[in-house]
Amino acid sequence: MTSLGFQSLQVTLIGRSLALWTKYTGIDPGVNLTGPTNGQGLDYFNNPTVRTWILSLSLNY
Repeated sequence: MTSLGFQSLQVTLIGRSLALWTKYTGIDPGVNLTGPTNGQGLDYFNNPTVRTWILSLSLNY
């Protein structure tokens, strides 16, 4: 790699909320409309959790 001007290259790929393995029929069991209360199972008018991909490249000169 020294011919390209750097000594090392680190590639990192991170994925969050890519799949949901459950028999739950609602939008997302991790979402609660009422916040930190006893209103469990109220997931109407909520947006599902965002699916994200992060790609990171790190070069060491």
